Amino acid sequence: MVVTFNFNNRYKALLSSVIFLILGWSVNAIAAEDVVSDDGREVRLNEDGTWSLLSRDRFATTPDGRRIRLMTDGRWELIIDP
Repeated sequence: MVVTFNFNNRYKALLSSVIFLILGWSVNAIAAEDVVSDDGREVRLNEDGTWSLLSRDRFATTPDGRRIRLMTDGRWELIIDP
C-alpha cells in the first residue's frame, strides 16, 4: 500500500514560509561583528558574548585623516574605503 500526501497550495506556502523563517533566524543567530578596537586591533565580536582577535595588525589614522594598517612584520598599507 502506497501512502501519498496531497498538500494543497496553502499548506505548501505555509510550510515554505516556516522554513524560510527558521533559516533566516539561524543565520542571524550565528552572525558576528568585526570591529577595530581602541588600540587599533581587528576584533570579532561573537553573538555568544565571546570575542577573538582577527589579526595582530593594528590600524592608525594619519594626521590628514587617512587610515593605515600597521603590519607586525614592519610593513604598512593605506586603507581605501570602497
